[in-house]
Amino acid sequence: MNGRIMHLTAQQNQIRDLREWLMDEGNAKMRAKDRTVEQISKLEVDMEDLEVKLSGLEAKIAGYLAELTTPLTNGLTRDEEQLIVSLGKEVERWRKKMAEHSKKKNQVHWSLYDSGCRFMSNCSLRVGRTHLRLS
Repeated sequence: MNGRIMHLTAQQNQIRDLREWLMDEGNAKMRAKDRTVEQISKLEVDMEDLEVKLSGLEAKIAGYLAELTTPLTNGLTRDEEQLIVSLGKEVERWRKKMAEHSKKKNQVHWSLYDSGCRFMSNCSLRVGRTHLRLS
């Protein structure tokens, strides 16, 4: 009888330890998820800003190009031509920044997904091991 009580007490302690570990791991994953969600939100705001800037620059270029095609003008001044070239370069720079932000956002999403998968796998293994030990 005493042996049975000791065995059950040991099982109870193992289950309590497993529960504490699972709670700690779950809390850590929730904090990591919250940080990741914050990063994603910031990247989305940054991308919206970049899109606004990009569309403004594209509108300027379109205006200048439309001006070039009108018969009323003799052409652009040297300053206007240089401005078109510099705006084109700026548009390219902003497009690259948007691509970088998009790539980083995707990496953060996949990191969160991968972390969740590993967490679930570790939990399943740990619970399975505990179950085997208790059997």
